[in-house]
Amino acid sequence: MCIRDRPKTQQQLEADQAPVDKQQKKMLDLFIDLSKLIEQWDAGSANQEVMKRDLVSLLHEPGCQEALTEIMANPKFATLFQQIAEEFRSGADFTKCLRAVAQSGDFEEIAKILLVKCPHARVQVERVLQVIQEHRNVQMLSASDVFEPISVEETKEDIGPVTAVFEDDVTCPDGTVLAPAQPFDKVWRIRNGGSTKWPVGCKLFCVGGDRMQAPDSVLIPSVQPGSTIDVSLRMIAPSKAGRYTGYWRLSTDDGTRFGQRMWVDINVVVPGSTGAEVRVPAPAAVVEQHSGAELQIPTAIPVTSAPAEPATQELTAEEIKWHEMLRALEDMGFMDKNRNIALLEQHDGDLTAVISGLL
Repeated sequence: MCIRDRPKTQQQLEADQAPVDKQQKKMLDLFIDLSKLIEQWDAGSANQEVMKRDLVSLLHEPGCQEALTEIMANPKFATLFQQIAEEFRSGADFTKCLRAVAQSGDFEEIAKILLVKCPHARVQVERVLQVIQEHRNVQMLSASDVFEPISVEETKEDIGPVTAVFEDDVTCPDGTVLAPAQPFDKVWRIRNGGSTKWPVGCKLFCVGGDRMQAPDSVLIPSVQPGSTIDVSLRMIAPSKAGRYTGYWRLSTDDGTRFGQRMWVDINVVVPGSTGAEVRVPAPAAVVEQHSGAELQIPTAIPVTSAPAEPATQELTAEEIKWHEMLRALEDMGFMDKNRNIALLEQHDGDLTAVISGLL
């Protein structure tokens, strides 16, 4: 004889549902707390103001509240959100809260879930992820054995040449094929090839080509002689098919550039198209050393064309015509002026075609 389970009473069903409702209310309360704290946050800089706007916008995007409360219900992520809320409540500044997020390493996974559930919020999610990733780069590198605290007295003694050597493309080698608008991380491995520590305030910044929505620059910690670091940039592939190249350089805080010109070179291919991967030889490495006594070098020159500056007696007609583009090409490490002019004339100022001819 088979004994069937008796159906649960309404009281039993309500008792079973009570813990679920309690957890959902707890997560909703946490979401509301975070929303209020972010809206009350007094951003202290333009970058932080943009970050605040993105966070507020993200919290009010359709579907984001449901997605975030669902994520918060996961014990793996709930602790992270509670920690952020506690940091805000304790009066911590925004940087400290970012450190808490970056230290966990879970935000990228949260971002992926949000992008799946709320694809319309991609712009805000990507920008927030980029800021957190920058903080994590500096935090993780600074906490390693490669680095040590630097005092003002120590920086005064570091007067030797500043040297950096490119070691490897950890990710995205030249010619990497990506889909349109696909996010990716470009990681370079760089070594301090000199005899002195890199000074405080060094940064990696874009000097030309396609920046692909990466920040203009990222801070690089002070690195001991002989030690290597991996420097990461979050980028987004352009939406149109084609080949794209961006050029990056290291510089000290006063603008003095050092080390080798580095680049990211990708091919954007529409899925299902017949476009094939295109690989090109890498440009020859150029190593530079600079001492503290050298003059400052101007910041990156825009790649887009601009009106030529007034001619001087020393400039030829071609140099006047292509003045800004010649400076941009020299900034990228292409120093043969005659060849640069010939290619600019040949391609009627198409800088992408000129760079392709130089590589």
